[in-house]
Amino acid sequence: MNDNIVNAALFSPDKTKFHDEYEEIRKLREGSCASVHLCRHKGTGNVVEVKIVQRAKLRISDVEFVLNEVSIMKSLCQYNKYIVKILDFYEEEDFFYLVREHMSGGNVFDQLSTKTKYTEKSAKELTKSLLIIVKCMHDNGIAHRDLRPQNLIFVSIRCHRWAMYLDRRIFYYFTYKYFFSMKQKV
Repeated sequence: MNDNIVNAALFSPDKTKFHDEYEEIRKLREGSCASVHLCRHKGTGNVVEVKIVQRAKLRISDVEFVLNEVSIMKSLCQYNKYIVKILDFYEEEDFFYLVREHMSGGNVFDQLSTKTKYTEKSAKELTKSLLIIVKCMHDNGIAHRDLRPQNLIFVSIRCHRWAMYLDRRIFYYFTYKYFFSMKQKV
């Protein structure tokens, strides 16, 4: 991954402000330093999820984590069939805005808990997809640290396509040198 290319694409000085492009529909959830909102693009009408991070509540190391999150998600965009897509990023004085694909279908855990029957074929498809994306992540030096059904999100209730949710708390960017030195010490 070439950080210069990613930074040039994400941090354009001529970029418009977030609120010039998007309008908030409603807040979906809130954490200690970030909240997730359902928003609409003013030009296209497309509905997206926006993670809004308050810079004032972040330590310097947390700012680096947010920027790494964006960089890693952008570097994995070729696998967007399996990973929630980051569509845009705004870095403003008081906030970071991570605009991502809206996944309205709920997570795999919730979907499975409502089913009375789950076929072996469905389990096979889900497992195969999960193994593909974990391999893709590992091939790119990224380890997901919280693999569980709650982090696998369906695009919609009617659609069986799901994607993995990533954020700065649940992935770890490693180098192969570090990874293999860890394996040898164990």
